[in-house]
Amino acid sequence: MAGREYPLERTRNIGIMAHIDAATMDWMEQEQERGITITSAATTCHWTLEEFTKPKKGALEHRINIIDTPGHVDFTVEVERSLRVLDGAVGVFCAKGGVEPQSENVWRQADTYNVPRMAFINKMDILGANFYGAVDQIRTRLGKNAIVLQLPIGKEDDFKGIIDLMEMEAYIYNDDKGDDITVCEIPDDMKEEFRNLAGLEVGDTIFFMADKEERAAYYAGMIRNELGEKLDLIEKDAYRFCYVNDFPMFERDPETKKIGFTHNPFSMPQGGLEALNTMNPLDILAYQYDIVCNGVELSSGAVRNHDMQIMEKAFEIAGYDKEVLKNKFGALYNAFQFGAPPHAGMAPGIDRMIMLLRNEDNIREVIAYPMNGNAQDLMCGAPNEVTEQQLREVHIKVRD
Repeated sequence: MAGREYPLERTRNIGIMAHIDAATMDWMEQEQERGITITSAATTCHWTLEEFTKPKKGALEHRINIIDTPGHVDFTVEVERSLRVLDGAVGVFCAKGGVEPQSENVWRQADTYNVPRMAFINKMDILGANFYGAVDQIRTRLGKNAIVLQLPIGKEDDFKGIIDLMEMEAYIYNDDKGDDITVCEIPDDMKEEFRNLAGLEVGDTIFFMADKEERAAYYAGMIRNELGEKLDLIEKDAYRFCYVNDFPMFERDPETKKIGFTHNPFSMPQGGLEALNTMNPLDILAYQYDIVCNGVELSSGAVRNHDMQIMEKAFEIAGYDKEVLKNKFGALYNAFQFGAPPHAGMAPGIDRMIMLLRNEDNIREVIAYPMNGNAQDLMCGAPNEVTEQQLREVHIKVRD
């Protein structure tokens, strides 16, 4: 059997998702007559990493399959089939209509399959086009922190091109199809619009972080801390507190794609049993809270889930049936059978408070005989090898 021309690591499937009439690829005669996409259409292009407008030395060509999905609500199943094979997707939104109902539906479907997405706002040249209105709808209706990477130059009949905020260049369209493009400096009036949009002042710098939300936040935090130290912006000899609440009750495991608990599984979900029965689990918040000082978590607590029905339903959503709940968490499960009253609590971290008071950066500096970064107790020599006799004494059998 002949090998693949392009191995899987150099092949990507990118989807296009849109509401009806958002302008995607219609190749069937029936689609062109009706102006809608009925079946998923596919085409292929190739890409090679470039350096200074030329293919980078040693870079290999990649195959990119572009799959256009139907935009009509009657063909939602066809969209579902496509989403299963996508590595990423582009959501196309009309500059006038914004987030239409079917746009929202396919976006939620992509959430289910954890498909990375970016948004493309189309039809900036039609009457009633409103770029910022469409961006606002993406943020409010889809609940996404959409970051603008390009700005339109003009709108409706005055639409002339775009500004690429990554390259800080303007692209002016000289014809209706965009075949003839002039690359130039950003017009002065658009520079002012960009400054106002981002709230920039002289000397400001903008960092663009492109990754999954948690990774982007992590790297942004590292940049913030590093700049704070280098520019001597971090306040000294002060203790600043904040109170964090409204933690999500559930999260999706990135590896297994299954729903699980975000933090304390025995905390009370906001909205109780009704929320568990009617809401998307990923939208449910918990009665959980933290006290943070100078960026360090000092205390963590929650309102206890003391209602058996709510507890059983919460664990069911996380993949635990009643028998597993009884066997693994028997102590709490049995105790609540006797009618525990509503109660809440918080566990203060005394060791972390001492760490802050001592101006230490690592908690191991204030704990006697701590484990090292590899979870080893060097004083006790643990972990270590276990003999067969020791395993027998505690009735443990190891299987390969």
